[in-house]
Amino acid sequence: MVSYLEDDDWWSVNELERVRHAWQKNPRLVYFYNGRIDVSIEGKRLKHTITDNWNYWGWNNSLVSISRKLLSDNITHLSRLRIALDIFNFFVALSSHAPMLFTKECLTYYRVSQPLKSRFYDIWEDLLVIRKMILEHKSYDAFKRFSEMFAYKIFTAF
Repeated sequence: MVSYLEDDDWWSVNELERVRHAWQKNPRLVYFYNGRIDVSIEGKRLKHTITDNWNYWGWNNSLVSISRKLLSDNITHLSRLRIALDIFNFFVALSSHAPMLFTKECLTYYRVSQPLKSRFYDIWEDLLVIRKMILEHKSYDAFKRFSEMFAYKIFTAF
């Protein structure tokens, strides 16, 4: 498994143990996603946490652990990405039809910062790579979810 940690976030003391236990319990697991505790730029805990909005997923690598084999098997697509690794990880796991685990347990401290206004334009090419990967996997469920989330943005970008 590969567990990500972005430079301004940090894990709770038991995150890696919790992830390891999940993989031991289900060796076919390909994706693990946990809740987060939001902290300010100064590192102070904010009043809210993100645990309930599972349609958004949060798109944050620090909340994800993923199968190394799954990444290796998709290295061609992975190597074409510019910045949308978080979105790719979710959809490559979904396309694999293997078990994915989502827990509301807050295991990551997420430093809230200003959103990048140009983010959509930065990930345009990555969304096309991800769409191609999903089609190659012939995963109807993943393609449907991807289309629901991104089709409007892709076709109205011009």
